[in-house]
This record gives sequence, structure tokens and C-alpha cells, in this order.
Amino acid sequence: MLDEKKMMENETINEAVDVFLNNPNNDDKNVQMETYYGKLRNSVENNLSQLNVPPIIRKIIFSAPDLFYLVWKLTFEPEIEGNHKRKVAYALLYFLSPIDIIPDFIPGFGVVDDVIVVCYVLNALFNDIDEKYIEQYWHGDEKLLNLVKAILREIDNIRQFVIDFVKNPLTSMMKEKSKK
Repeated sequence: MLDEKKMMENETINEAVDVFLNNPNNDDKNVQMETYYGKLRNSVENNLSQLNVPPIIRKIIFSAPDLFYLVWKLTFEPEIEGNHKRKVAYALLYFLSPIDIIPDFIPGFGVVDDVIVVCYVLNALFNDIDEKYIEQYWHGDEKLLNLVKAILREIDNIRQFVIDFVKNPLTSMMKEKSKK
């Protein structure tokens, strides 16, 4: 899970976000973003057709271009201010960074961690900000809030499975040792 407090207190990240948000060339970056969005969507569609993956992973991967576009637009949305804007900018920078949990050079799967980070940030926004400011830039086929909840629910199920997978054998092993 994201530690929002640590993220918001990290001086290096804060400096990068300030530079990004206050860049006078952001209009040029909008043109670059539109190009990147189109390339990302084409890449995801091409890679996805070649992969045999579980439906939730397919949903996560396929939503990546639309979520990227959304966080880009939300980063510069005037109605989103303060810490909310910073969280969205952090999510965007994470999306753009090639150095993250799942490297972006892995076809298709490289965006899974990016989407998860974005979903955590969007979930926090939905709790505090009027949906209309968030959903106005959404281009996906599914309702945004439903998508975010579905992805986070599945990630929580996977997390719990991993915890149980590790915990159960260790608990059994500890019981066996205590019997001896």
C-alpha cells in the first residue's frame, strides 16, 4: 500500500513535482502527451492481443492508456488543488518513470504497477473531490469508479492470497517445531 505521508514528505519527490507543475512549457507537453497517449493505446492493444492473461490483468493493462490520459489532465485541472494535485502529479511521474516495481520494458505487464498506483490515488480523490472534476477527462469504456474499485478489490485479493500462501506454511512449520 502507498505510504502517502512519506511520499508527501519526500523532499526530492516534492522538488520534482514542483518543477513539473510549474514548467512554463506545459502547453508543448500537452501535444507530446497526446502523442504518447496514442502510442501507448496502440502498444497496449497490440501487446494485449498476443498475451494469454487473466481477465483482471487484461483489464488493468487495457485501462493504462486511459488512466495515463486522465492523470495527465487532472494534474493541470484548476479545480484540483493542494495535496490532491500533488498526489495526482506523483502518480503521473510514477507512470512516466521507467524505474518502478515492474519495469516498463516488459511488454504489457510493465504498466500494471503504474495502474495500481493511479487507482490508489484516484480512490483517495473520489473520497474528497466531486466526481465531475475527475470523470470529465475519462475516456474509458467502463465507469471510472467501478473500474478503480474492481482493480483495487482484485489487488487486495491477490495481496491476501500471497499473505495466506506465505503465512499458512510458516504457521504449520512453527506448530511442528513446537511439538518437538
